[in-house]
This record gives sequence, structure tokens and C-alpha cells, in this order.
Amino acid sequence: MQSIVKYNQMPKILKTIWDEFVYGGHILSLGAVSIVWSCAIILNLYIDWIFLLIVYLGIHSMYLFNRYQEIESDLNSNPERATHLKNLRGLVVTQIIAFISISIILLIKYGTSPALYLGIIMYFLGLLYTFKFKSFTKHIIGFKNLFIPLLYTLLLALFFYYYGYIFSTGFYLLIIFIYIRLYIATAFYDLKDVEEDKKNSLLTVAVVLPRKHFFRLILIFNVVSIIPLLIGSYFGLIPYFALILLLVVPYFWVYVLLSKKSKNLPLYSYVFCDGEYILWLPLILISKTICNY
Repeated sequence: MQSIVKYNQMPKILKTIWDEFVYGGHILSLGAVSIVWSCAIILNLYIDWIFLLIVYLGIHSMYLFNRYQEIESDLNSNPERATHLKNLRGLVVTQIIAFISISIILLIKYGTSPALYLGIIMYFLGLLYTFKFKSFTKHIIGFKNLFIPLLYTLLLALFFYYYGYIFSTGFYLLIIFIYIRLYIATAFYDLKDVEEDKKNSLLTVAVVLPRKHFFRLILIFNVVSIIPLLIGSYFGLIPYFALILLLVVPYFWVYVLLSKKSKNLPLYSYVFCDGEYILWLPLILISKTICNY
């Protein structure tokens, strides 16, 4: 009898785990870890689990804070995510406080002063985005799409400051690559929120441009994004095994095409779009192993 009860409960348990993984922002946070770790491997720089934990906690706390503040408005545009977070409202607040506190303590204990200062600045920028900066998109077309990628690229700067590494040309090329990839991801993400953004007078790229021109723009940027990798590899600033990341171009192109035929656009945002960055690390590890670098 007990085993039957457990069996009957399994689908619900699995759904709860899936909802937390997807709507709880874990794919996004793990993607940030994958980005930084991949860059460390590409640039042949040491990185440890403590810094990766700081990245995860930092990104996850800012994601939860933004989603927590916008739960009510998200009930219309993203009911699954909003409902999931609303059911965990008390736990979400505890997580935000705990994650921010732990990440700052780790920065104080293990990082450098510049890393601590930059980390605090990044937290303020993340908090101000929710309270103030997002509203700038009412007056500046695409401001949201330009601002969010900036926070993620600062993670790579935080990595360099944390260990006291010297900024290199390869670093700047990766910054450009990451920024463009995140720009097109942010733009694609806004597709599912077009109606809600229109109501809030937010001039995102997805709202301003006709759908045909919007897709044309992000597909152009999709191809342009790999130019820094090609330049870096040609001049020996980035190792050849990093060119495996050129696969993100067809990957993005395929899920964009599939999303046009689907009624479940949030699935492509939360899973395929966010999931791209998780793929970076295994791709880099496989390519490096094959190239015997």
C-alpha cells in the first residue's frame, strides 16, 4: 500500500522539482556558472568552487529578487512561473537574504578588495534595475535589453579581480562575445512578455519592432556574435578549441524556428534559451579533450 502511494505521488514530486528547476531560475544561475567556468578554461586560468558558488548565489539571489517583486504583474504574462514563486513566497525571501549574505561573506574572506567592491556594485545595480532602471525602458528603446547583459559580463571582470588576474585582449574578446549572446537572449526572452510590456509602456526591442524585423535582427546578431571568437583564434588570443562555441549559432537558429511554430513560448525561453549557456561548459571540455590542448 505504501509503495502504491509513493508511486502515485512521483509524478507530482517530479513536476515540483521540474518547476523549481525551470521557474526557480536554476537554469539561468547554472548558465552563469558555466559561462565563467568556460572562460576560465579558454583563457587557461585557475578557478575554484568557492568563486563558482559566489557566482551562482549572486545571480540566483538577483533573479529571485526581481521575480519576487514582479509576481503580481507576472500572473498575466507568466502564470506558471508566478504561481510557482507565489507558492514559495516565504522561502524565496529567506533564500534571497541568505544567498546575498553568503556570497558577500565569501567575497570578504577569499576575494580581493576590488572584487568585493565590484560585487557590491553589481548587487546595487541588480536591485536598482528592479526598482528604477527597468522603467528607463519606457523612455529609452531597448534599454532593458542593453542593461541586463552588462551585469552578466561584469561577472567575468569580477572573476579577474577576485584572483588578481591581468586583463588581456582575449578577455575583452570574450566579453564582447558574451555580451552579444546575452543581448539576443534577452531580446528573445521578451517575446513572451510583449503584451504585458505594452501595457506597462516598456519599449523593448520585441515591442518596438514588427515580428518579422525582430527575428531578422536577432538572427543577424546571432551570426555577428561569433566574430570575436574568430578574430581571437586567428591571432592566437583564444585557443582553437574555443571555436566549438560556434555551434551556438545553429543552436539558436533552430530553437527560434521551432518557437515560431509553438504556442508554448515560455518553454523556449526558460529551457532552450537559458539552457544554451549550460551547454558551453561540456562543449568546451569535450573540444579541449579532443584537441589534446
